[in-house]
Amino acid sequence: MYPYEFDNFFASGFELPWKSGDYHRTEFEFNRSCVLPQGAMTSSLPGPYSMKTLHIKNARPHEKIFVPVRNARTQSHVLPPTPVDPTQARYVAYCGDANAEEGSDKVILSLCGLRG
Repeated sequence: MYPYEFDNFFASGFELPWKSGDYHRTEFEFNRSCVLPQGAMTSSLPGPYSMKTLHIKNARPHEKIFVPVRNARTQSHVLPPTPVDPTQARYVAYCGDANAEEGSDKVILSLCGLRG
């Protein structure tokens, strides 16, 4: 999905201000102040883990399920680490994981009320 398609999908289909954000790998952690679906099992959510993802800009704080860890930096085998924008979210009920990380599977199962 191209960035403009992402932006249009959430704006027109769901009236959300979400925009396509950065695309890179970094370390993420569960945002304890988010609002989860009823029945979600936070006990089976993974601890901080690294994933490559399309970040989401303009998500409200309670919508951000996974966020960059404090002082997160990009992770790359070819580029130097740079600071990560801490306002961008990893999960909001959209899964931007590009590489099907094991931790992401656990997040999705947890949001469905299942143990991973």
